[in-house]
Amino acid sequence: MNSSAGKIGFVGIGAMGTPMAANLIKAGYRLVIYDADRERTKTFAAMPGVEVAANLVELGRSSSTVITMLPDGRIVRKVLCGENDNFQDCVAAGLKPARP
Repeated sequence: MNSSAGKIGFVGIGAMGTPMAANLIKAGYRLVIYDADRERTKTFAAMPGVEVAANLVELGRSSSTVITMLPDGRIVRKVLCGENDNFQDCVAAGLKPARP
C-alpha cells in the first residue's frame, strides 16, 4: 500500500459504516477499509481512492486516522487491543494513541 499520509482507515462497513464511508469518498477523502465480512468490502474495492486492507495491521500502517463503526464497545476493544486484550497490540499494529 501507498504512504499513509492523509488516508483514513475505516473499520466496519455495515448498516451505518457503508453510508458514512460513501460520504467520505464523495467528499474526496482517500480510504483504506476493512471489514471482517470480506464480501462487504467488494463494492468499495472498485471505487477510486479506496484501498481494501487485508487485515487490521495493514489498515493501521496504511492510515493516518482510523474510524471505527462497530456494533459495541466490546468489539471496538477487541479490534483495537487484539484477542488478548493487550493495548500493546495497537502499537504493534502501527496505531498510535492521539496526543492531546
